[in-house]
Amino acid sequence: MSLQRLMKHRPGTEAFAVISEDSMIPICKKYGIEFVMHENEPVGRKKNFGLTHAMKKDFDYLIELGSDDIILNSFFDYYDPFLKAGDDYFVSNKLIFVDIYMADCREYEALNGEYGRGWGLGRCMSRRLLESFRGKVKVKALTGLFADGEVVGEGSISYLSSPVAQSLKAQGFVEVLDDTTSYYLWTDTANRMLDNDSSYRIDSKGFKLKIVESEEFFMADLKSDENIWAYNHEIGKKGDLEKFLKGLTQAERSAFFATQKKLKARRIEKAA
Repeated sequence: MSLQRLMKHRPGTEAFAVISEDSMIPICKKYGIEFVMHENEPVGRKKNFGLTHAMKKDFDYLIELGSDDIILNSFFDYYDPFLKAGDDYFVSNKLIFVDIYMADCREYEALNGEYGRGWGLGRCMSRRLLESFRGKVKVKALTGLFADGEVVGEGSISYLSSPVAQSLKAQGFVEVLDDTTSYYLWTDTANRMLDNDSSYRIDSKGFKLKIVESEEFFMADLKSDENIWAYNHEIGKKGDLEKFLKGLTQAERSAFFATQKKLKARRIEKAA
């Protein structure tokens, strides 16, 4: 719903999703979102799979947005100068964390390199940057091995650089399942710390993160019991959720409160 708003606000913007549940298929179709399916874990492999398919499309910049994230239309106003300048890598340092159960929120502003090297939400990367992570092929390990800096268990699926994959294939250590070149921005086996993981990889390629400074908080991360990182009532300062929600459509606000009601009921049911 939020993606539909953004695409309508800025013609030419497209959405592409990587989903793991069949229940998400009708939602993507309803809002005109192109998608691919992949098992949810490991998350790093899921994101690499999605990126590989996204790179088949014609675009100049890719912006990350999770299923529990919301950005307001005004984000275009702040990002446009960086897009027009041709910058490769930038993100806002302001973010609202929302406790979906209590409708409470905290405004957080990362200063002087705090919060690692930036968060994934709203991170904008140029195609030139993403192309630097091209060069992996899909393999199945026929024995346990260490390759391309990772431990690959026997029988597991991984992505290795083409020269390494072909060498290991010749030695009988791997089976090349798909020699189509893939993209490898995240550690394939990672389930946590993916933002920092990919940020270090980007840094190693020589791309430096630029901070988008703004007067308002135009990005929100909705926190529930399903998140890896729980809502922190102490981080940052108390925010104005009502003000943020005014930037959404009436349908989005209704969906927000409906989700809140559903998740509250689920939490009570689990506690019973």
